[in-house]
Amino acid sequence: MLAEAALAYAAGKRLRAVFDVMEKDRTAISMYERMGCVLLGRTLHHVAGGRTIPALCYAAPGAVDPAA
Repeated sequence: MLAEAALAYAAGKRLRAVFDVMEKDRTAISMYERMGCVLLGRTLHHVAGGRTIPALCYAAPGAVDPAA
């Protein structure tokens, strides 16, 4: 419900939501993919102790024309 609320809010502002999710969170990844989100790429989150955690970035479905 939170992801859907974020999508609705972004759409109301004529924006496109982008979701950042840890690679280990397979349930969330599946949800974003079912929602039609598109994988933009991969990144690393740098955390305490010099560790890194792999993450994925997804864009919400639907294009937004910034000139409109």
